[in-house]
Amino acid sequence: MAEARKLDAVIRAKSLLTSIAASYLPLAYRDGMAMDEQPRIVSKPDPFSTRYDFVAATVDSLIDDGCAFWRLVGGDDGRPTGAYVIPHDEVEIVNPSRGLVPLYSWRGQRLRLDVDVKHITIGRKAGELHGRGPLREGLTSLATVKAAEDYARGWFNGGGIPPAVLKHLAGGLTPVEAAAAKSKWVESRATNAEPVVFGKDWDI
Repeated sequence: MAEARKLDAVIRAKSLLTSIAASYLPLAYRDGMAMDEQPRIVSKPDPFSTRYDFVAATVDSLIDDGCAFWRLVGGDDGRPTGAYVIPHDEVEIVNPSRGLVPLYSWRGQRLRLDVDVKHITIGRKAGELHGRGPLREGLTSLATVKAAEDYARGWFNGGGIPPAVLKHLAGGLTPVEAAAAKSKWVESRATNAEPVVFGKDWDI
């Protein structure tokens, strides 16, 4: 996952998706009409961050892992007044021995679903605890993309042309002799770029 996140194509795609999602203005409705005064949890969910950053972090987590977790805070009447995104890898979910609601814990704290934590998923199938993030699901394909990008980078950096060609004028070199000559040249250039002497019948 760490290598996949560094790919140029992944960086551009995630930046595009998160910025588009974060640019939308969420609205709370009552009786089919947008409320004149929007609840604070809608207009500014995270009191320590911007709404844009809150939405972007949510979408970023969904892209990576198919899950995003909001830690709900405030609200003596049971209605949260704020929320902030918590890291996906820090939340533990287990199936209960009894009942239907999974058990959530974060940093040693037991969290109640929809009271202390909100669990948003994409691609989650029936009976599964986690969603399916497109980035994690596409790691095999991304390995091919990385290989192609590495090849292209090497090609354009060198133009496919070797920096030097060693030519044995007399010909008839065995593979072992050719490898030894190449090794001697590379070794001489890798240290302090001093001239190298091959002997007769050689040209560069």
